[in-house]
Amino acid sequence: MVKQPVKKKLIKSVVEAARYTGDAEKNEHCIIWDSRLPGYGLRIYPSGKKSFFISYRIRGRKRRMVIGRFGRTTAQKAWKTAKKELEKVGDGIDPLLEREEARDVVTLGGVWHRYLNEYAPSRLKPRTVRDAKSVWKRHLKGPFSHRDLEDITRKDVGRLQHRLQENIWAANDAVKLLRRLYNQAADWELIPPEINPARFVKLFKEPARERYLTADELQRLGKVLKEEEEQDPAAVAAIRLILFTGARAGEILRLRWEEVDLKGRQLLLRESKTGPKGIELPAPAVEILAGLKDKRAEGRAFVFPGRDRSRPRNDYLKRPWLRIREKAELGDCRLHDLRHCFASIGAAEGLTLKMIGELLGHRQTATTERYSHLRRGRRQQAVETVATALEAAMSKEDESGEVVPFEKR
Repeated sequence: MVKQPVKKKLIKSVVEAARYTGDAEKNEHCIIWDSRLPGYGLRIYPSGKKSFFISYRIRGRKRRMVIGRFGRTTAQKAWKTAKKELEKVGDGIDPLLEREEARDVVTLGGVWHRYLNEYAPSRLKPRTVRDAKSVWKRHLKGPFSHRDLEDITRKDVGRLQHRLQENIWAANDAVKLLRRLYNQAADWELIPPEINPARFVKLFKEPARERYLTADELQRLGKVLKEEEEQDPAAVAAIRLILFTGARAGEILRLRWEEVDLKGRQLLLRESKTGPKGIELPAPAVEILAGLKDKRAEGRAFVFPGRDRSRPRNDYLKRPWLRIREKAELGDCRLHDLRHCFASIGAAEGLTLKMIGELLGHRQTATTERYSHLRRGRRQQAVETVATALEAAMSKEDESGEVVPFEKR
């Protein structure tokens, strides 16, 4: 007696209830065909796993193509995909051949190549691209580049996290980039949106890395900056501007003269991490920029040009800052911590978190709690308060010539 094929409407409840009824020793697969769509079925393996597929004949060849595993895709989405692929067969197109021809693009390496060449140039800032390249090369390229998107599992991502657990920031960066690549592949319709092994992976909790300078450290920094002015005046000027404005190092180093409004005491940045923004200039910052402008070479576009005078300085002051940090005995203090120092001095001087968040140009309110937009005059007054306190902390002395600690003023 010939065994009749099982046909059912492959909706969620039917797929969930389906059980393996074959001969596991012979490694038989059970198949349930969809009663609505000829050629569309559900395969149940001895392990209990279930996957949707289509079976069709084209140009005399019998073909079978997997749509997706149940759990990674839903019954409804699988049915829609199957219907679309079987319609191609009716038009004389072989969907399995299409997939095979695009196979090099559906590897993670193929998606990365397309992401880097099609998406990144118009959507990402240069530094973001550099960081992504570094993460890809160090953590993702080796284990995942050659693998099919659908073959990489959440367990694989867990192994990656475990391998990088001693550097939780690197682990989180790798997972986030992997997640972005899968999301972009879904936008390009290379895979269904639900196929993303990094989607629900929990990131490591990152401890705050803020470092604040003490009054003694600020005094030592001020002394060393004076000593370093002759050796590297441009670096010293840039460091002081970062300290007095709370700006990011990249914002200062990429600063163009056309963005400097000394009369209005403001920097009008065309581009920053959070988009176009204004930065208030306190008196010490105006004085620094005015001095640089007097020495500016004719036609020079950048306030801090690099070796190629037509481009900005791109060293992020690594060597000068390491030298200054060591001489001032600042330990592990990063250049970016001067921005945190600006905020901490502002808080010590009684500025509200709303004011500090506005001065630092935070895009998300959670960064400095919730704050409202400040009027221009209040921002200018606030930045003057911080700069005055910083100047005093770095240079004020009592009658005996000893530095007066910031806390005792």
